Amino acid sequence: MLDTSHAGDAIVRRAIDELSAGGRGLCGTILATDVRWHEPGRSLVAGDYQGCDEVEGSLFTRLRELSDGTFAVVAWEGVSVDGGRAVAMYVVRATRAGRDLLSRDVCIVEIRDGAIAEAQVYHADQHAWDRFWS
Repeated sequence: MLDTSHAGDAIVRRAIDELSAGGRGLCGTILATDVRWHEPGRSLVAGDYQGCDEVEGSLFTRLRELSDGTFAVVAWEGVSVDGGRAVAMYVVRATRAGRDLLSRDVCIVEIRDGAIAEAQVYHADQHAWDRFWS
């Protein structure tokens, strides 16, 4: 049975919301210090990020910088938690070089000791995501 009231719900929502705000200061609280984050595709932000410095600095900050601070979660479609795994569905919006992105995303996370230990992101339209960030 899925439990949407679990503390994992708050952890995932805070991590994704902080990603929108630049995502600094999450290490050791919301993100495990050895967090692994996989961003799919073939764009400037795609890749496997290991540890807080890479996730916060190389990914979260880069998303904000490349979009001139416009990258933001604009809608939550739900978070479901089952034990140590959570699935978050949300919509992000960004503007870059005169182009707009509206992306429905899913993030599957593993929660360990109250923090995100691993995250895998999926974009509903991976090609549009890659074009926008390339």
